[in-house]
Amino acid sequence: MSDEITVSIRRDKAFSMCKVDATLFMDGAEIGKIKNGETIQITTTAGKHDFTVKARSALPGNKLMDLQDGDTIAVKVDIAGWVVTHEKKSRFL
Repeated sequence: MSDEITVSIRRDKAFSMCKVDATLFMDGAEIGKIKNGETIQITTTAGKHDFTVKARSALPGNKLMDLQDGDTIAVKVDIAGWVVTHEKKSRFL
């Protein structure tokens, strides 16, 4: 059984910072960029990961989360800076 999982990262579409790409980091390493309103998928390992989103002109957002296959990381910017939330995939069949 593989420990690799697929996780979606969604950036909610918003007027604030709409022309600025956000840079995504997991466990301190850059994993990519995300545009306004975009959803991307990444492959990683199950378990705890430190996730950070940064972009110019806004405070970074950070969250430690326990990721499982199919989970979603949602990022958005508000007046205080970047906000990161972890949406767990329903485990019910």
